Order: sequence, then structure tokens, then C-alpha cells
Amino acid sequence: MQSLLPIINKAVALGVVMSQFFVLLTIALLLTKKKFKLLDFISKYILHIVFLISLAGVAISLFYSDVIGFAPCFLCWIQRIFMYPLVPIFALAIWKKQRNIIDYGILLSVLGFLVAIYHNIIYYFNISGAPCGASGISCVQHFVAQFGGFVSIPSMSLTGFLLILACLISAKVYQKRHQ
Repeated sequence: MQSLLPIINKAVALGVVMSQFFVLLTIALLLTKKKFKLLDFISKYILHIVFLISLAGVAISLFYSDVIGFAPCFLCWIQRIFMYPLVPIFALAIWKKQRNIIDYGILLSVLGFLVAIYHNIIYYFNISGAPCGASGISCVQHFVAQFGGFVSIPSMSLTGFLLILACLISAKVYQKRHQ
């Protein structure tokens, strides 16, 4: 598996960068206050979209920790606390056809996003005295550094939460605006 790691890292990093562009596009389209097919699609299939994004986030985090062996730091664990419940929450919402669950997803994603911002600040600015030192796993350890270090494990998490938030908020705002 270790021989495939550079290819997997590049594929995941490319997905992160594409997700970041998608977030920017979604926000730009939403700010125009016009009707767009992409926003129609997001609004219609929001539960399925965020279920798949959160499932990918869980799968990637478990792959790196349990298959590759990169031990998660304290902040990674906190972010997992906010990401992992999204999978069953949105799976149940899809099954029961309940869009009113979106607010719960927004809350969990905002909390995870805030921890991810903090983690990225510590990681990219190499701030000492981070909460991870006592756990034995450093929050600033560079397990993955793609595209000149732009894409790292902390930036993957940040992007995942940002993507979920952008989709949830745009679906909620767009639906209210175009009912």
C-alpha cells in the first residue's frame, strides 16, 4: 500500500483543490441571487451530496490512520467527532426524506470547521505550545504535503467542512429564495 501512497495523496489533493474551486463557484453563484442549474441540483439533492462528502471525509481519515498508519493528533480527533456523526445523520435523513436535518449538519460542520481553522493555523504557522504535544502526536507533523505543501491533512479536513457548509447553506438559502 505504501507504494501507492504518492498516487493516492495526489488524487486526494486534486480532489481537495477541486472542492475548493467548487466552494468558490457555489458562493459566487449564490451571491448573484439568480437561478442556476448547479444550485438547483445542490438544493434538490443536498442530503445525498453532503452524505457522500461526509462519507468521503470519514473514509479518507480512516484510510490515513488505519491503513497507512498516520496516527491522528488531538485536533484530528476533535474534528472527527464533528465529521463522523454526519454520515449516519444524513443517511437517516435520506431514508426518512427529512430536509429539516440541515440545521444539525450546519451546526456540526461549523464546529468542525472552527477546530479545522485552528488546526490549520497551528500547522501552517508551526505554532509551538499546541494542545497536541502532550498526546505524543504532533499537530504540525507533515504526513501529507502536496502541491508545494498547500494540501495537507489539516487542509483536507478544513476543505471537507467548508464544502459541506457551502452546500448546506447554499441549499438552504437557495431554496428559500426560489420557492
